[in-house]
Amino acid sequence: MSPISSEIASELSEIVCATCGSRRLRRLPRIGFLQQKVYPLMGYYPWECPICRQVKLFRKRGERIRRRSRVGE
Repeated sequence: MSPISSEIASELSEIVCATCGSRRLRRLPRIGFLQQKVYPLMGYYPWECPICRQVKLFRKRGERIRRRSRVGE
């Protein structure tokens, strides 16, 4: 593992779901006025727990999960 990827992995391991304790949170795209305009000014990013489906805001950036749009339907 390269030093950069190990640094990112250690940074993301600090993010824990307060509801269920899972460490497998994933970054979500920003949706809505607050997430697109206000939260970036304060440095917050939306994260979702895949187990309990709770959305939380953290200051860790991580990698955003890009949802594929269906073109041509």
